[in-house]
Amino acid sequence: MWKPSFMTSPLKRQANRRNARRSTGPKTPEGRVVSSLNAIKHRLNLPVDLIANGVNLKVICELLSSDGLDGEQSKELVAKLMDYERNQAHQLAIFKKWQEPEVELTPEVVDKKARERYPEIDMLDEMIQDELFFTGKVSARDVKKVARIKEAMYRDWIKLHNHQQRAGVRDAKTAVRYYKRSSNQLIKTLKALGNG
Repeated sequence: MWKPSFMTSPLKRQANRRNARRSTGPKTPEGRVVSSLNAIKHRLNLPVDLIANGVNLKVICELLSSDGLDGEQSKELVAKLMDYERNQAHQLAIFKKWQEPEVELTPEVVDKKARERYPEIDMLDEMIQDELFFTGKVSARDVKKVARIKEAMYRDWIKLHNHQQRAGVRDAKTAVRYYKRSSNQLIKTLKALGNG
């Protein structure tokens, strides 16, 4: 009997179910706390607290009520405007950071940045120099061992640098998504007020 190639085999289905039973989220209380904070990492989806933002709500509501809006409508409009401005400021900060010139990763740059992150690299160099100063020679074994450790630190720094670059791209995409959301909510509120 012919079956389409996109159908999942029974063995694959069983394996999927077994895997799904194992991946149920964080198990420890600490892991659950960290996981619960994922959604508010950048704080862009938190409700706007008008009083905490220093907005003189009374004055703005009076101005809007002179245009024919009641108290609730004016509070909603101010909240949407503040959310829009908060998202706009966040997005501008991210794009300002992206406008900084990218440094080319030459061996000199990697060496300098890795030494800033790992002071142990300098300590390893000093160890070799001390050995040479006190004994007059350094074993090839020690030189190779130090070279391997330093290479691992350099690789680790490059991996961290690449991770930070990817995180920056993710942050920019998130900022754009929340900026669009706040823009759309502001537009919907204005349309609703215009029709109402």
